Amino acid sequence: MGDWILKNEMKRVVLLSTGDELTSGKIADTNAQWLSDRFYTLGLEVVAVLTVGDFRERLVWAWEQALELGDLVVSTG
Repeated sequence: MGDWILKNEMKRVVLLSTGDELTSGKIADTNAQWLSDRFYTLGLEVVAVLTVGDFRERLVWAWEQALELGDLVVSTG
């Protein structure tokens, strides 16, 4: 049944990367790059990668956007 769900329902993935260290450029978002590659090998399309700092209002906005765009949201940070 898990294969059926992946093949027929969850096709659009949004990656949500959080952290001031990402938005300031102190570190690169290697998680998003790695995850994008893995989802591609599973046949899933990463439709957006959102990066926001550690501010409540921005996090709420990013989650709202991610949930509108994707069938699956993966958050790291």
